[in-house]
Amino acid sequence: MWLEDSYTMSNSCPSQRDSGFNSRPASLRSVDSSSTGAPMHHGSMHSYEQPMPQYAELQSAPPPPAKPEPTQVISELLGLLMEEDPVIVKEAILLTYLLIKEGGESRSEVIRSRELINTLLQTFGRHASDEKITQALSQFFYTLSQQQEGLRAIYDCGGIPHLLQHVYLGNPSVNYNISTLHNSLIVLQEQAANEIDKYEGIPKIIELLDQSNDKLHTLLVDSLLKLSIYNKKAKVFIQNNEVCVQRLLNIFETSSYDKLLLIISKLLPTISSGSEVMKKVMIQFNALNILEKILKTTKSIRIKHNCLTTLRNLSNQATRMRELDSLIQYLTGLLLSPNDRQSIVCSLGILNNLTADNRANKSLFVQLNAVQTLMQKLVVETDENDDFIEIAVGFCVFSSKIDFNSCCFSVVYTSTCDSSA
Repeated sequence: MWLEDSYTMSNSCPSQRDSGFNSRPASLRSVDSSSTGAPMHHGSMHSYEQPMPQYAELQSAPPPPAKPEPTQVISELLGLLMEEDPVIVKEAILLTYLLIKEGGESRSEVIRSRELINTLLQTFGRHASDEKITQALSQFFYTLSQQQEGLRAIYDCGGIPHLLQHVYLGNPSVNYNISTLHNSLIVLQEQAANEIDKYEGIPKIIELLDQSNDKLHTLLVDSLLKLSIYNKKAKVFIQNNEVCVQRLLNIFETSSYDKLLLIISKLLPTISSGSEVMKKVMIQFNALNILEKILKTTKSIRIKHNCLTTLRNLSNQATRMRELDSLIQYLTGLLLSPNDRQSIVCSLGILNNLTADNRANKSLFVQLNAVQTLMQKLVVETDENDDFIEIAVGFCVFSSKIDFNSCCFSVVYTSTCDSSA
């Protein structure tokens, strides 16, 4: 998991025992009574003789009591969890947590006991005001969710709605609960996404974006991304939620956490492919400048491609915008990118939209010698890149008021001469 645990389960449980048996060196564990290497003594031997030990001292220690069976322990835990005393309830939760951490048959028995899982989930509601109990429960279910069988047990027992009830600002257990929900989306996919959408979990996840925690933001944004993939209703909701868009753009602009930036860059193309109204909203939230900033600073080719895709989606609503000189100049430079076909094609699509009905942008494009650059690139790429040729040719005829014929003839003639030479 990306999220570091902010809280640790108490280790002061009276039932927990040290498992480091026989941890001392072998030479310190016993004395070999048959050793023949007796030490040398001076004087009378009688003064050094030790009394023979009594027979009772030679008897072996009584065997430890047999370890109870997991089913017996679970039966006792069920009774303890129903107690009214919160101290007893918390100790029962901690004991169940230790069984999960122990692994093996103990863990498997806990997962198989749907009655125990149900009782633990209901304990959330009975002790909702007790922060220590809810925190212990949150850590228990997070640990349980780290295996597929545990996630299935949580889902089968209706765990997702219980967890969503404890996902809110100010809750100290929110990290664990969001991590558990995120694990559910990774493994259960459509099932978890449908359940989260059914119990109105998406607005709660969006609300948490208001916190200032990069690692929590990473889990939240990736959860939104997976919800948009696995649930069509969730996708539409995210695409049309202005609060979500604004917070994502703010985080994208201010954060320097690479994992978070990558995931936001994956989600923005989905949002920007929605309605034309939301495209205008994104532009009003300064999306073009934020995307340009990220393009110029990131070292990740994946973030770069995602930003260009988002810009291409938005560009048809930015045709009449002014003061885009810096962006147009940057995109024109990308036309010369070596071995980066995706960046070139995206840049052409964006420039095509930005210059279509904007005389100032057209003039700047020509002043940057972009026409000659484009035609030279077109000559080089004629063999395999049909999509590039289609965009480039369409781009070159976008205006009858600019005479590209001489430029095209000059470039083609120069290329032919160079190749014949």
